[in-house]
Amino acid sequence: PEAIATGVEAARAVADQLAGLGLSPSDYAAWRASVAQRRQPIEQIDEIRVVGLERVSRDLFEPVVEQHQGQPLDREQLESDLNRLYGRGDFERINYRVEREDGRNLLIVDAVEKAWGPGYLSFGLGLSNDFEGDSRFGLRATYRQTWINALGGEWLSTINLGNEPEFFSEFYQPFNRERTLFVAPYVDWGKVPLSVFQGSNRIARYDIARARVGVDLGTTFSRFAELRLGLLTGQAESTVDTGSSLIPEDHYNETGIRGRLLYDTRDSGALARRGSYLRADLFAPLESLGADRQYFRTEIQAGKALSNGPSTLALNLRGGSAFGETMPYYDQFPLGGFLKLSGYANEQFRGNQYAFGSLVYQYQLTTLTPPLGKGLYLGGSLEAGRLWDVYEELNPSETRYGSSLFFGADTWLGPFYFGLGLSGNGETSGYVILGKP
Repeated sequence: PEAIATGVEAARAVADQLAGLGLSPSDYAAWRASVAQRRQPIEQIDEIRVVGLERVSRDLFEPVVEQHQGQPLDREQLESDLNRLYGRGDFERINYRVEREDGRNLLIVDAVEKAWGPGYLSFGLGLSNDFEGDSRFGLRATYRQTWINALGGEWLSTINLGNEPEFFSEFYQPFNRERTLFVAPYVDWGKVPLSVFQGSNRIARYDIARARVGVDLGTTFSRFAELRLGLLTGQAESTVDTGSSLIPEDHYNETGIRGRLLYDTRDSGALARRGSYLRADLFAPLESLGADRQYFRTEIQAGKALSNGPSTLALNLRGGSAFGETMPYYDQFPLGGFLKLSGYANEQFRGNQYAFGSLVYQYQLTTLTPPLGKGLYLGGSLEAGRLWDVYEELNPSETRYGSSLFFGADTWLGPFYFGLGLSGNGETSGYVILGKP
């Protein structure tokens, strides 16, 4: 609806220039009749030709050929199939037309590949500050190389510079064109700050460094879901930067398994206006594979956004458990911070089990003109969460509440928030967030 309104406004602004292109009522009726004639049912498509491909494998279009060649033209299904291929991100546009050739019906698919591929380099910026002493910043560069081979192999690498440095590189290799089975070896290194709180007082700051090498075996099903299971070997180290050493410094071998189920139909990863989200993660260092300590870290996150006009209501639920095991403090589930118990400091609480829920309302003030972003919003949230199996000498186990008011923008640099949080015990915090720190 927003795009239609923009188009109507733009057309009316140049109505005088467009007037010369108009037709008389009788000529317009004749043109409409010719269009209707061209859209008469076509009893059979005798041949399908795909033109314009240079890098993308022609095998990608084989399911379209197999389903539609020799069959009556089903425009709705054909357009759905072509839209699915367009959604892979390899094409500027995909069109089709039907022509007669030697008494046969010929369906021509025009697939125009992106002129700026198959390698894509992008940059990002991440900033966050909760005005409680937690400030994070980062400059990010991402390189994605597509169509390395005929089956659609891809190489993705990301580097982040700042106080959360990170390097990640993965090679994604499907075994078939439908990507129903793939393998993905990767390397991952990162370092993050971790604050330790006693009550509302920060008593220490640790540096958590992790290095991992692993390989995932996975499958995609439907257009929106992916399942992975893999082996990894790695090391994790926590060292005191400043303050108390109440939490012991550790250096662990983390060799084990990990798994992930992801389902995502949201229209935006940040300020979604519609769609559903489900993510289930498993990380399990195993002593049988060489890990120094064994536990099963399992977390489930789910959300759904519904909109009516400019108003959106989003429900978010999260929970996790170590099934009675005690995890290293840095791997325990965190709560606290903007939209994660607003009003408290970022990651103020940690525990081996947790449950959290929030209700977020946002009102779209206006749309943004591409490529600046999607929209500007005003919103608020109500939040509740509880942690179990915690370090009682730091923060006892209890149900905590938070709420927030915020201004948000879905921009080309990522989500931007300027907000105020209020905790259930009356503490307040301000937040400025841009992108992913």
